[in-house]
Amino acid sequence: MIIKISRNKKQPFFGFGKQFFELFNILTENNGTYYFVGLETKQSGYVLSKPQLHNMIFNESLSCSKDGKEFKINYYNLKDNDHFLSPRYFLKKIEADHTESID
Repeated sequence: MIIKISRNKKQPFFGFGKQFFELFNILTENNGTYYFVGLETKQSGYVLSKPQLHNMIFNESLSCSKDGKEFKINYYNLKDNDHFLSPRYFLKKIEADHTESID
């Protein structure tokens, strides 16, 4: 699980280093997944699964930093259904995603 904190509460944004993206992909290549969690506050934020991140990168909806070392996840990349307002809803999202991946 990758956890980042946004300093901008109105229009949250997060960086995700390409080397960490590649490392997590290698670690979960044969089995497993990972999640990117972008926190707005102690209670709320966004959660993206490995397949969601891959899709965003494949569709080029994520931009890169000027030096090309980091993916930039901006508020306009994030969807309402990726949002959670409490730790309880965060856990429900993870459980629902895990259940879907088992089916």
